[in-house]
Amino acid sequence: MPPDPVPAAMKKRCSRCEKDLPIGAFSRDRNRLRSECKSCRVVRTAEWASRPEVKTRRRHRDRLRKSTPAYQAYTSTPRARGHARHRAARFRLRHPERDKAMDTVRWAVESGRLEKPDICWACRGKPPMRRDGRSRLHAHHYNGYDQPLDVMWLCQRCHLEAHAIAALREGRND
Repeated sequence: MPPDPVPAAMKKRCSRCEKDLPIGAFSRDRNRLRSECKSCRVVRTAEWASRPEVKTRRRHRDRLRKSTPAYQAYTSTPRARGHARHRAARFRLRHPERDKAMDTVRWAVESGRLEKPDICWACRGKPPMRRDGRSRLHAHHYNGYDQPLDVMWLCQRCHLEAHAIAALREGRND
């Protein structure tokens, strides 16, 4: 058996996977090495973040943060609008099929090929209008994005519920 290239003094045992690894496989916490290796820490963090109570806490924290006067003032600045444009561009690059379907629906509504109703098809409620007078209904592509004009018009709450139900059916934990 060939000799180990890393001396024993330069190794550390991971408390989670219990492997002897080089010191470079551990991240630092202040002035000491963490007890678990970087790969185990990534797995543990992902497990923690996927727990339902953590997701609920994050949503609640984000909702509270957005309701503060400082956040409201920030959203009207050019910097915030730049960040919003950047997020939208990233979304378009990551999800070209969704972007194409949304553009097709937008074009069909503007050209009159597709009529946008005033009420949600699921709850029959009328969502509040935007400042510019447009409806806040979302086009939900319930048959997938490859049929862009096959949509249900849903309010935001019903649209989120529809995606949550679809995620459960597919076995995803979004």
